[in-house]
Amino acid sequence: MFMIFGHNGFPHLTINTQWSSPKLGWHKDDVNPHLKKYTDLLLGGEEDNDSTNNEGTRIFVPLCGKSVDLAYLASHPKVSQVVGIDIVRNAAEDFSMEHPEFSMEEVVQVVNECGAEKEEEEQKCENAESSKSAISSFYGKNLTILIQDLFDFLSMSSNHRAKYWTEGMPSISETAAPTEYLFDTIYDRASIVAIKPSLRKDYVRLMGEQLSPGGKILLVTLDRRKTT
Repeated sequence: MFMIFGHNGFPHLTINTQWSSPKLGWHKDDVNPHLKKYTDLLLGGEEDNDSTNNEGTRIFVPLCGKSVDLAYLASHPKVSQVVGIDIVRNAAEDFSMEHPEFSMEEVVQVVNECGAEKEEEEQKCENAESSKSAISSFYGKNLTILIQDLFDFLSMSSNHRAKYWTEGMPSISETAAPTEYLFDTIYDRASIVAIKPSLRKDYVRLMGEQLSPGGKILLVTLDRRKTT
């Protein structure tokens, strides 16, 4: 069962992600069975061992929460990096405490909301300093959890997003082309269900923009069709 709540604090979501209780209706203690079933297909089977992708698979997990699926994917030998994003800070904090093997550390970076990446927009800002905010990120072994609004973050330019995705990854060059920051796989574990219906078309477009050519998406969703 999926329950819908309204909450003005999460303008893009249909759910109220309350973390005050240790028991969360949408959080599961076990790895999602659909992810387990399709892991080989998602990451490539034995026949792909000689693939040209020697750096491993990069996976994006929108609205990740504190899912144990993050640990499952980040620990997989074929995965080089998992990047999750969620607007709820407690999710990343809980995950860090529950999975000490990843040695998660928080990093806070300042973002200029005035459009610092575009000179013409920056010139229009009367007070750039007052429009700065901070993005908290939790980085660990093969794993990153960003604390930010999904739509706001993905609306940044590719180069700007990459600064957060690749923090602490010495194998990624700061001067690399934006295409190097795209993902091989997106794992959507009912994230689209939590997006307001009016925004789902934009959500799908944004997901497509994060995916490398030939990339794969595993979508776990719900069928709500009414029966007579």
